[in-house]
Amino acid sequence: MPILIGAPIPSLFSQEGESQETAEMFQVSRVGARGAAETRELLGLIYKDVATHYDSKLREEAAKNNGEQEFKGERIRVIRKLAKSNHNGDLFLCAYAGRPAVVKIAGVQLRGGDLTPPLANITEAGEHVTEITRTVVDLAAKKGSEPALQKVNKGGGGLTFFGIPLDTGGGSAPAEEPPGTKQIKETKTLPVFTAEISAEKLEEGPPPMSQQLFLSMVKNGEVFQYQQFEERRCQECRGFGKITDTRPIGMRSPDGKMDCPDCGGAGKIKWDVTYMVGW
Repeated sequence: MPILIGAPIPSLFSQEGESQETAEMFQVSRVGARGAAETRELLGLIYKDVATHYDSKLREEAAKNNGEQEFKGERIRVIRKLAKSNHNGDLFLCAYAGRPAVVKIAGVQLRGGDLTPPLANITEAGEHVTEITRTVVDLAAKKGSEPALQKVNKGGGGLTFFGIPLDTGGGSAPAEEPPGTKQIKETKTLPVFTAEISAEKLEEGPPPMSQQLFLSMVKNGEVFQYQQFEERRCQECRGFGKITDTRPIGMRSPDGKMDCPDCGGAGKIKWDVTYMVGW
């Protein structure tokens, strides 16, 4: 299951009337990239919220565990099980260290979308060839369009990791294919890692959130949820506040324009935005 955190941030317009809703994928790996819609300013707000809620959750879980120790090691998101290898372990297509990889693990029953138990002795061990289906941006279709975040379902449907559908408990299939994208099948040669279930206990409990831990978690397929109210450009009038006057002749304004009914002529509208934050 994804770690769902965050709450709507109060704003001057969050209490006024209805707001439109949207859910979008914020890819941390794209922050700073040319033409990307992901900004450093929004990432800063996201990280601050993640750290606050994550550390509170750690304290709650520590109290529930009654001092029971947890194990040291990285947890990795399984994209799908590839094959049963042999007595040394099964092969899993995973999100690991910021890229798709094949991980061989023994002694676990894991399905697509699961997080592994904490792993130890993660060691590179060759390559594996497999076929994957990815959602890719059609550059010809997107040419000239404004930078925009990938729209997803609030429950997690439509999330991808390097274009590969990623199930975090909300379903991996998008409700609809995002505009300007297409599905392709590729045969990829991926790095293979061997890993063991960790047996080393954390003496002082899980570490508090840090920038390094946050990056490690999203690189390994964790998805955080962050929500806030925003004022955005109206999609109906494209921010101009006016649309073509379609009223009967005699009622039309001299300039042939009328106030946009969606935003009331303001050119902006309030949105309840949920960000699904991953790598």
